[in-house]
Parts: sequence; structure tokens; C-alpha cells
Amino acid sequence: MQIAAQRIDLKEKKVVSNFNRIIIQCINRYLSQYFIDLTHITQKQLEEKGKYFTEVWEAFSAWSNDTLCYSYSKKLTDHTDTNVIKENIRLYDLSIQLPLGQFHTWTELFQTAGIDTEKYNSRKLHQAFDVSLSGHEHKAMHDVNSLVASIFALDTR
Repeated sequence: MQIAAQRIDLKEKKVVSNFNRIIIQCINRYLSQYFIDLTHITQKQLEEKGKYFTEVWEAFSAWSNDTLCYSYSKKLTDHTDTNVIKENIRLYDLSIQLPLGQFHTWTELFQTAGIDTEKYNSRKLHQAFDVSLSGHEHKAMHDVNSLVASIFALDTR
């Protein structure tokens, strides 16, 4: 439904740029009321701002420029954002190959720092560091903000 990401400067602990797009689904193009209530994304927003996966993926690939991309899962064996991207590539029957070695997870890093990652999903990870975060929890950029705030807070543990 969305691809959101931030390019960060770890040394300066700052966000350098953002990527946030809404994707028009190839199945279920009309949002359910449940989904609207959960994400606060409306059918009108989808119709006005949404793009098809192929267009969003091309824009994301240009934006990320083959830099390393990280996501998060509760366990190293869990379904990750990379799997979601692969599933969309399959659903759209695209001949896209993800660049080998570009996509990773921060999960092991948090586990090494002593975080019980099974207690936190990406939208709540910032709570492990007592970091306050505004925004709506079920929007993709909130999850990214939570993950980045947690990365920046790691050296305080």
C-alpha cells in the first residue's frame, strides 16, 4: 500500500531525505472502511496521490540509487519488507530482480544491543528507547520514523 523510507546520516543523526508514496493495488483497488480507519488513508488520497507499483518502484530505485536499504522484523526469520516487495513484483508479473545485497534488516543490530525485538514491531520500536513519537501508527512513514529514532537512540543504551 505504501513505500516509505528515509536516507539518514548516522554520524550526524539526521534525516537527509524522505521517500513516501501510496501504491494503487492491483487487487482490491477500493479501500475497505477497516483499512481507512486503520491507516487514515482515504480512497480520495489513493485516487489523487496513488501510483501503480511499477511507477513507485522505479521512483524508489532512482531515489535509493542502489544504496543499502534496511527494514525491521521482530525475528530474523519473519516476513520482511523485502519479501513484500518481492511479492508485489510477482503479483505484477514484473521482470525485476532486486539488487543482490541491497536489502537488509536492522533486527540483529537491535538484538545485539539487548532489545527483545519480539516485543516490538516497527511502529512501536521507539518505545524500547523511551522515545516519544507523533504521527499515526499505521502509516508507513511512522514506522520509518520509529525505526530511525531507534537507530539514533542505540548509542544511549
